[in-house]
This record gives sequence, C-alpha cells and structure tokens, in this order.
Amino acid sequence: MPSSSAPTRLAPLDAAFLCRIYRSMGWFGIVMSFLAYSAFRSVPIAVSFASGIGLGALLLKSQEIFVRRALRPKNAPAYEGWDKKIPVWVMLPAKYLLVTALLGYAIRNGIVAPIVLSFGFIAAQVVIAAKVIGYILASRVRSVREVYIDQKS
Repeated sequence: MPSSSAPTRLAPLDAAFLCRIYRSMGWFGIVMSFLAYSAFRSVPIAVSFASGIGLGALLLKSQEIFVRRALRPKNAPAYEGWDKKIPVWVMLPAKYLLVTALLGYAIRNGIVAPIVLSFGFIAAQVVIAAKVIGYILASRVRSVREVYIDQKS
C-alpha cells in the first residue's frame, strides 16, 4: 500500500476532544494547585489558582453550550439539551454578570488572590492551546512502519 507524505485532513474538534481538554484541565489544575500550596504554604493561593483553572473550564463549557445551540445546521434536529428553555440572548449576558458578581465577591472578601487567579486562568488557556497544537501535530506524524518499513528504495 503506497503511503503519502501529504498531511491528512483534520477532523473537526468533537465532544470527545473537549472532554479530554476538561480532563487535562482537571489534573493539571490539581497538580499545579498542590505545587502552589507546597511552594507558598498558603491555602488561599492554592484555592485562587484552582479557581482560575475552574473559571477557564466553566467559560469553555459555556462557550461550548453557545456554539452547540447557535451554530447548528438548519436541517439538524431540534436541540433537546438541558438548557433549551433558556434563550441564548439571556444566557450570554447572564453568564458574564454571574462571573463578574462571583469574582467581585470573592476578591472583595479575600477568598481569592486576583493575581494568582489570573495565573490559573492563563494556565487553563495554555492547556487548551497545548491540546490543540498536539492534535494538529499528531495528524502530521507518520507511523514508524510508514517511514522505515514501507519505504521503497
């Protein structure tokens, strides 16, 4: 079977890919929060970092819900998710109002440190970027068999 060195076309990012991102965010957040606690011996710092990772995951989930509802093909069956009764035009502003209120409350009452929370949020974005880059690179990798065994010299 002849092999091609042309890159294969990427499949769209699906729900399984997003589940893997959430799983990676979870273990990465746990490990990094534990390391933050170990380095600073401060529970608020560890909670702040974990809150940043959690905020990143929740915002990704809300974006997933919005995209699933708003960008469906016209011929797709009607949406039957748990959030079907909430209009999109209500969901988006409510999300940002809720996040702003919770962050304001947590920062005002000293529950989280804003700088450490932002590092956790940035770490969540790094996890997403690393997963996407890995996904792209994995599609371009050729197998050992293709490179060494099936080579016609």
